[in-house]
Amino acid sequence: MPQFAHPAPWADVIWTLLIFVVFALAVRRWVLPPVLAALDGRREAIAREQQRLRRRAEAAARLKARYERRLAQAEKEAQALLAQAEEQAREAARARLAEAEARIARMQREAHREIEAEVMRARRRLHKDTADLAVAIAERLLRERLDASLQRRLLEEALRALEAHAGQSDRLSNGHAPLSRRDATD
Repeated sequence: MPQFAHPAPWADVIWTLLIFVVFALAVRRWVLPPVLAALDGRREAIAREQQRLRRRAEAAARLKARYERRLAQAEKEAQALLAQAEEQAREAARARLAEAEARIARMQREAHREIEAEVMRARRRLHKDTADLAVAIAERLLRERLDASLQRRLLEEALRALEAHAGQSDRLSNGHAPLSRRDATD
């Protein structure tokens, strides 16, 4: 198609190149600096944000470490308090047990004393009752079996025994011989 052929094909290429160079220079001069400035600003903002986030992450890590240390310390203190409370509870239980044992021992001693006192009272009552019963039996037997002459003879023997006993105590006290029954009647 020769009719469409261009007389200078290189001229179109040169014009195209020339327009492209002018366009590239215009873009480089007026379009590219604001775009690059915007990209640089965005890059700097992103860098600042990353730096700020890094600082916040470091602060958060420090804060986390501090809280973990505090938590560990609080757990140690809680364990120590728990151990102390358990020890105090054991001590209190031992003290209450010792107190209860002492109270039981005291009650046992008091019970033994009361039992011994009651046994002594029962023995005294038994002795008294036995003596009273023996006297009553002897009195009854004597009334039934003694006549007047036997009573008189027993009375005289009792008086002689008293005189003998009194005489021995007088002789020991002043060195004199005891009085006889005849001396006493004269």
